[in-house]
Amino acid sequence: MFHLLQLMRLLGLQMLVREMLNNSIKQIKPTMKLGISPFGVWRNKSKDPDGSETHGGQTNYDDLYADVVLWMQKGWIDYLMPQLYWEHNHHAASFNTLMPWWYGHCYKRHMYYGLGLYRMTNARKGPWASAHELLWQMRDIREQCPNTGYCFYSATCFDKVRGPIKDSIQYGIAKYPALVPPMVWLDSVAPAAPKLSIVPKGKEAELSWQELNPSKEPLRYVVYRFNNNEPVNLDRNDRIISIQQSTEFKDTDTRHHGHCTYVVTALDRMWNESKASNVVTGN
Repeated sequence: MFHLLQLMRLLGLQMLVREMLNNSIKQIKPTMKLGISPFGVWRNKSKDPDGSETHGGQTNYDDLYADVVLWMQKGWIDYLMPQLYWEHNHHAASFNTLMPWWYGHCYKRHMYYGLGLYRMTNARKGPWASAHELLWQMRDIREQCPNTGYCFYSATCFDKVRGPIKDSIQYGIAKYPALVPPMVWLDSVAPAAPKLSIVPKGKEAELSWQELNPSKEPLRYVVYRFNNNEPVNLDRNDRIISIQQSTEFKDTDTRHHGHCTYVVTALDRMWNESKASNVVTGN
């Protein structure tokens, strides 16, 4: 009975603090993103019908007194980054169980998955002895959980793991850049489209653009290149050749792409993307 009362008091206090923290942050800076990286199991289904089909010895709700799912549901945090450091088909907390479970409890907030790169550093056998498990997890996230992402715990481990893991990520599964999905509940107003011009110079093309930014908000720009008269399609992230702050770009690789068509978009600090600029063509 005492433990139950203590749990209720702690959960109530944490909810109050979490709501106050979010409100205080947003009053000072409305576009500030607030998130948390919780333990990978919220509750086991054996204790809660809404929990995951896991057998975690520790959970956020029962042991850490953190009802992170409620915080997302109430809109008190902007993103979660659950620590999914287990492999597929793990006996107590499998990745393929927890990944869709968390995705189903994001409540239109952002979900990023923490992946256990550190487990590869000293592995000599088992699922973490090669890059297969990590790449499998990354593919599952991309294919099954749209508009989410992943991070690695920790990035310093890239210099410690054996095998060509960095090349597999950089030139394989993460070959093309991706834009961060905007948090439209914080800001949904995109900047104006730039006005683009081009100066072809032999096998190069020099692009420059005027920014229409009366509020002087810090902006980034996305340069898209389309080949041989293919239609402009801003969903084609494989056509992004630069994400930058400068209003100039020199394309030195035009000879490998036939007739090149370019557009530029503007991104605000919340990653709202403008409409495409006017279209210009190179060689």
